[in-house]
Amino acid sequence: MVDDYSGYKALFGAQVTELACLAHCRRKFFDLHAAGGHAVAAEVLRRIGALYAIEEQARAGPIAARLALRQREAAPRLSALHDYLSTQRLRTADGSGLARAIDYSLKRWPALQRYLADGALPIDNNPAENAIRPPHRARTEELALRGLGTGRAAGRHHPEPTRHRHAQRARAPRLAQRHPGEASYLALQPPR
Repeated sequence: MVDDYSGYKALFGAQVTELACLAHCRRKFFDLHAAGGHAVAAEVLRRIGALYAIEEQARAGPIAARLALRQREAAPRLSALHDYLSTQRLRTADGSGLARAIDYSLKRWPALQRYLADGALPIDNNPAENAIRPPHRARTEELALRGLGTGRAAGRHHPEPTRHRHAQRARAPRLAQRHPGEASYLALQPPR
């Protein structure tokens, strides 16, 4: 199961079958909806949510029961989602965010629906992605606990914050001479 990284394409052939991740398709519509509350994206998210609800029901059972439930419940919904996306694509301007999200999904459609043919295949690769995320999550939590924030801003902080703040304060008068107004806030910060 892969995303659309082109390096994987050479692997697909007689021995390897492509299986696409529904979560990657869902993310495209989620980002679009989060950016502006897009109605079509909201409808696609609702339909994908129904597929995940079916998958949640099937998870506890044996593989044969999962396959039967997928074919009975998920297959018609996935087909309806394809029809909805195809119809919406005809109404959507090329190059728009919605067009890119729809194209991403429709381009992978044969690989997206493969999970319906085998009860052992996953609907997405979230477990694998979550397995590689903990080291990053631990670093983020450590930075948050130390009061250094997260994300790009955290990389600009010194690992010993107290010593770093004292160094900033010591440089403040020199910075103020070169850049009046920019460094004055450093001199006003109380020592911690």
